[in-house]
Amino acid sequence: MKCFDRIVRSVLVCAVLSTALIGSEVWASLTAKQADVLMIKARSGDKAALETLINEAAQGDANAQTDLGVILVGIEDYDKAVQLFRKAIEQGNAGGQYNLGLLYLNGQGVPKDYGQAAQWFRRAAEQGFAAAQSNLGVLYDAGQGVPQDFSQAAQWYRKAAEQGSAEAQFNLGVDYETGQGVPQNYGQAVYWYRKAAEQGFAKAQLNLALAYGKGMGVPQDYDQSMQWLRKAVEQGNVKAQQALASLYKAVAADGDATKQRSLGLAYFDGEGVPQDYGQAVYWFRIAAEQGDALAQMFLGAAYADGKGVPQNNVVAYALFNMARHSSNLAAVKVANQLANKLVNNMTKQEIEAGQALFHKMSVPYQILQALDDYIASFK
Repeated sequence: MKCFDRIVRSVLVCAVLSTALIGSEVWASLTAKQADVLMIKARSGDKAALETLINEAAQGDANAQTDLGVILVGIEDYDKAVQLFRKAIEQGNAGGQYNLGLLYLNGQGVPKDYGQAAQWFRRAAEQGFAAAQSNLGVLYDAGQGVPQDFSQAAQWYRKAAEQGSAEAQFNLGVDYETGQGVPQNYGQAVYWYRKAAEQGFAKAQLNLALAYGKGMGVPQDYDQSMQWLRKAVEQGNVKAQQALASLYKAVAADGDATKQRSLGLAYFDGEGVPQDYGQAVYWFRIAAEQGDALAQMFLGAAYADGKGVPQNNVVAYALFNMARHSSNLAAVKVANQLANKLVNNMTKQEIEAGQALFHKMSVPYQILQALDDYIASFK
């Protein structure tokens, strides 16, 4: 933690901790949300919030006791954290039950004991505590502290998933993909992967990407596959990096313009591969020749900015015109904006030359020939 100096925090906590542990009167003055807000502020360096949390815990507030215990876990004072969680548990506090379960799971402040972990997770789970429901599902999956039971695991994952737990959503998706504990259903697998992926859960982003790549539960869509792989790669997911590299390699042999354009974008942005404007232009050219409007627009942008090719407004303008005369509405909209912006920096002669080049490019499969002939005419 980067807030208080560890010694200062310990002194503040210990100053009233004995009172918090022996307090018998329950005031219950804080909601769980209020206590969580205080904990977040305290952990970020707010001394007043920490003192408030300590005082509320001393007066017997179970939510404050639980969150103060979480802070103590953060500074590795597990013994006092255990005591605070047990005080909160005496009042039936689900957060205290869950956090004590975590300590038993990890052997922190108590002997490592999967049975005890399962017991406390179950108590919190039965109160609707999503994280406990998810963890209990994991224990049933692994047969740790409870008999292995995939059906029970899936049931607990579902309860947590329906409350928005990304980890549970991912695990339930895995169950549906593999048919473990539930009937195999790729559509449901994708549904839950997407739920978790949209919350930024990297493993779910990877699995959703793979589903799009294989056409499993969704129509095959390499653009979507690459998009989700990139999101997972941004979070450092090694398997996503490997999958993205494999997908890029498949592009070269496939001949699909959409994938070629996506590979060009990857090189242009340096996503999953080293940034290389020359390689980006190479793949934009191949896709553009096949009539991919977005590739034509991206190639035009490369010429407009001089990235990977010598800067040339005439070529850029001609390519933007190709894109905005296509049936791709997204390309039309953006290409219109780019072309209108570009003409402000072009002479009348350049605009006319760009229009003439556009007409030559409009002949099917003559884009690159017309472009290269134009460039060669200046050599």
